Amino acid sequence: MLFRSQHLCPKKHLNKERSRIMKKRIFALVLTMLTISGAASITSFAEPVSHKAKIPDDVDTYVIFGSDDRVKVRDTTEKGSNAICNLTITFVHPKTGAKKTVYGTGFMYSDLTMGTAGHCIYDLTYDTKAQRMKIVPGDSPSGGLDSVTIENKSNMHVLSEFINTHNWVYDYGCVTLEEPFSSDVEPMPLNSGLTNTQYQSKYLTLSGYDRKSAQLYKQRSNKLVTAVTTDDFSFKYDTLSGMSGSPIYTDSYEVVGIYNYGPNGVTGDYVSDDYSKGYNSAQRMNATCYDFLMSFVE
Repeated sequence: MLFRSQHLCPKKHLNKERSRIMKKRIFALVLTMLTISGAASITSFAEPVSHKAKIPDDVDTYVIFGSDDRVKVRDTTEKGSNAICNLTITFVHPKTGAKKTVYGTGFMYSDLTMGTAGHCIYDLTYDTKAQRMKIVPGDSPSGGLDSVTIENKSNMHVLSEFINTHNWVYDYGCVTLEEPFSSDVEPMPLNSGLTNTQYQSKYLTLSGYDRKSAQLYKQRSNKLVTAVTTDDFSFKYDTLSGMSGSPIYTDSYEVVGIYNYGPNGVTGDYVSDDYSKGYNSAQRMNATCYDFLMSFVE
């Protein structure tokens, strides 16, 4: 019967045969694409951040490589810690009125100017600057050295390129104060002079706040920077929510980078025991970043 039906209906049989062959080809093509896609997602962790990578939409980032090697700062009055600020940031959607509060870290680099990540100042999902930012230098579970709340958006500064393109290359900014903090706060100068080799060989410290406890943490190493480009550098320092905007600085307390990005393609928590995968990323203190931040120093 099967042979006969083929003989009586050649077009119908041919169409069935073509359909069967086409299904096999489509299946093979999909399988190949999935294989390639899987390989790409694995190898992308080992590469520097793509210039087209989308930056996180919120301030929270949770990234631990193996064990958590950060250490608590017991005395936030010490040099290098008293200038680091705990940030509580409120964004209000300009159309819906929806509110959200996020947390970050900043650092005073002059008496009246604080540096941080751009997304701590400007929220890309709400498309607006912060409505309110509470800044506490030298914060600790028992209280900070001083505090101020900024509500004037004209005191908050990010590059227009960051707003228009959402590109991580421009994910940095600063906030200007009307009055200086107490004399206990010692600003950390900016340093745009490090070479690629120095980024990977000098001892550098990343220090920022854990939003859950107002606890300042730091991690120091000369072996955790994995790649350096003109605009950024990748590294294996451990970070938790609230540390976006943290300074990366030398043993002489000169800021050479601003932490602003977690593992490529990961927008939520990321904990990996595989030390060969993933990386964090920071804005390099290059001439462009340095000039922009210094343009707001009086």
